[in-house]
Amino acid sequence: MSMPGGFAHEIDTDRLTLVLREPRHITLTFRVDEVALLGRIAAPDASPVAVMMSMAAMNDKDFVNIVEKTRAKFSSQVFLTDENSKTINLSNWRWKPIEQLRAEIRELAMTTVVGGDSHLHQKSSEINADAISDSVFGRVTVHLPVESKSILVITYRPTQKHFDASKGSGLVVDF
Repeated sequence: MSMPGGFAHEIDTDRLTLVLREPRHITLTFRVDEVALLGRIAAPDASPVAVMMSMAAMNDKDFVNIVEKTRAKFSSQVFLTDENSKTINLSNWRWKPIEQLRAEIRELAMTTVVGGDSHLHQKSSEINADAISDSVFGRVTVHLPVESKSILVITYRPTQKHFDASKGSGLVVDF
């Protein structure tokens, strides 16, 4: 028996993807429920709904302050170590704009208050950072804050080829 397409959705799980871009450069991309993550960092004893409702009701200054503090705490606790136990800190952190996060929290809170979809999910946020090392990466250990809880980790090293479609032949891709 198949499910109608309207009822299917991707399995909700936080993910971290590490991509070896160059021998000394790894990009990290988190796809997470940022509201839940911020709540686990800022108010670990509060329920996710209580955190969301509180954040939705905050004035702009307090909202920006708590988001910036929790993002800074999270990013300060994420790092890599290489096979020689040398710490590689991450740089160039890129987060969803705070105004967009605020709008999503308010929309979710409003839907919750008016008894909206009981299967409603927060939109996942994409958080990016770079790890650049003085030496070539071989093996790395990823260190995350305990508030990250369970996270699916995906790693890969892309293969790149130039392809000239004007030649009329197909591109062979090996997996």
